[in-house]
Amino acid sequence: MDTTSLLVTDLEVDTVLADLTVPLAVRTVWQLLSDSDVRLDEAVALDVPDVELSDRLLGG
Repeated sequence: MDTTSLLVTDLEVDTVLADLTVPLAVRTVWQLLSDSDVRLDEAVALDVPDVELSDRLLGG
């Protein structure tokens, strides 16, 4: 199965984000991917110093 371009519906994203049994870190990545142009490989490569919460910026 080719997983390089899986599509996820808005309903699926909303369902995961509302499910408190899904770990916060997982929900955070889903939110990041949903709200930005960040690709999954870029998101998982981030380190804490790459994230500037006050300015809502990602570096890397």
